Amino acid sequence: MGSHAAEARTPSIMVSPNSIKYNETKEIKITGVGFTPGSMVIVGVIGLGQYKGVVGAEDLWFGLARVNQDRTFDITVSLENNLWKIEGLSGKHSVAAKNEFDERANAPLIIE
Repeated sequence: MGSHAAEARTPSIMVSPNSIKYNETKEIKITGVGFTPGSMVIVGVIGLGQYKGVVGAEDLWFGLARVNQDRTFDITVSLENNLWKIEGLSGKHSVAAKNEFDERANAPLIIE
């Protein structure tokens, strides 16, 4: 039974739209649920290790949001300009959200 309660509290995020064209300036909305109320969540694109020489990091963080009392957050962001320095970036990537309590969630982002 203990794992059932833990599952209900597992943070998750949704990205909308979850597909964008390379170098597109369209904003994306990241909605999270299940994070600790009052905590600060940072969001970004993770797992860019193969491009670290171009962008200077494996993860590019570009947004910050406070979690509401109902354990949710919404943030609308434009993708980091450094991301568009990467040629050949098309494919499936991961948007991540994490807070100071090490609660984390990922969602896919397709770059065409």
